[in-house]
Amino acid sequence: MASKFEWYATESAPKEYPVYLLTSFFRLRDGAIEGLPSDRVVSTGWGEPGSVQLIGDPFKAPPQLLDIRWYDLIARQGYGGEIAVDSDAIEDRMRAGLRNEDGGEAHRVEAVLVGMAPGGDLGLWVTGGRVTHLVSMHRLPLIDIPIADMSNDPADTHATFADRYLDLLLPGKAAGADRIPPPEGQWQAYARRTDYRPIVTGEFKGDLLWITFRNGETDWFDLSGARAQPSSVEAAGLALPVKADFTWSGPTGRKFVALVEFDPAEVEQAFTSLAERSDARPLVIEFEPVESTLTVDVFLRAGNQFYRFEKAKTVVFAP
Repeated sequence: MASKFEWYATESAPKEYPVYLLTSFFRLRDGAIEGLPSDRVVSTGWGEPGSVQLIGDPFKAPPQLLDIRWYDLIARQGYGGEIAVDSDAIEDRMRAGLRNEDGGEAHRVEAVLVGMAPGGDLGLWVTGGRVTHLVSMHRLPLIDIPIADMSNDPADTHATFADRYLDLLLPGKAAGADRIPPPEGQWQAYARRTDYRPIVTGEFKGDLLWITFRNGETDWFDLSGARAQPSSVEAAGLALPVKADFTWSGPTGRKFVALVEFDPAEVEQAFTSLAERSDARPLVIEFEPVESTLTVDVFLRAGNQFYRFEKAKTVVFAP
């Protein structure tokens, strides 16, 4: 008998590249089927859980095979096929759970998350609490998807079908602007890991730093020094950062929350530039909160070389 765990399946896609999910289901280790919510548009954000289909027994065997078809509304292309899922890796994570930021019992793996991206890139994550970890990346081939499989309107074409949704989600792209597809394999590249670590510096008392990464992962880092585990990170290296948030108390004892959003091009440039200029590893991202100005300065350092992020957007507020 296959071991069973309480989990559900859900889906995601980059916000700027919505897809229409036609059909998708997992075949589980015990032969059962677990479907994803289908016949709908997905644009939650890469690695961000979408809809949930709570049908049947909540306790299920780990997935073994994924069968999926989707239509890229920007590129007007279909992708699909079958993927052999790393069932052992997923079961191991379901048994162990994901590290709890409060130091208690590990978070249960609540969902297996499927991500669909331009060029047929597909990601598989496990997620629980606020922690999300990438399990594997895949590439699906182009397939023909007849318009009749998506629309009941006999007058519809692929273009009119796509534009109807883009008019609601991304009007500029429906009009034809910015419809150039990204480089092939871009989301595969987003999954690459780099040797760096984040820290928060300055005169402060902190608790937790949360970072969401380009590969869709989200992890916490302990700022207090009081936790048995310094982070929820389990893999070697980190993907490049997308956004971060942390709480701290400054010299006056007042509590603050900081939100930081990185500019993707600037992050790429900073890491590439410092990697070329210095052999020092690991690289370090420093977040330096300043209570007097309610700002956060952010730097990338490699030995005595550093880059100051000028395009990072920061917001600080007192809850």
